[in-house]
Amino acid sequence: MDPVVKKARLTQLPFVWESTLLEQEPCFWKEAGDAGLRVGWTCSSISSSGTFSMLTLARNEEPLTFSELNDKELKMRWLADATHVALSRLFKPQELEESYWRLTARKIEILRWTVDGKTQCEISQILSVSFDTVKFHSKNAIAKLGTTNKTAAVVRATVLGVLG
Repeated sequence: MDPVVKKARLTQLPFVWESTLLEQEPCFWKEAGDAGLRVGWTCSSISSSGTFSMLTLARNEEPLTFSELNDKELKMRWLADATHVALSRLFKPQELEESYWRLTARKIEILRWTVDGKTQCEISQILSVSFDTVKFHSKNAIAKLGTTNKTAAVVRATVLGVLG
């Protein structure tokens, strides 16, 4: 596997291809060098829905200097983030996109009250249903949105446009 991808999956901090990275997978780097990829800068992004992307800017010669990075890093980070947002909209995982269509009106209603900071107990009182009913719908919304907790479910539902 590409050592740049391996490293990008571990950090969202931008990094320059350094010698320790180039020592990994020598066959890979020989092929990259033959294609003119010798110097690079990479920045990865992970969205709230878990979508991973990375942007690499590469060239064939001159090493990146501290001064050059200082002058251009903000623009390069902006480009990485803007590209991630734009492409995430185009390439949403099909199963994730469809999962929110399976949320019932009650589950969406409970997520909306959760966004407003209401506890499950308060939501049960507002909706005049039992605490267990609210808990049931919350757990199902979490599962259908592929998250691990209410906060993540609310964030994912918001990103997908479910909550309006």
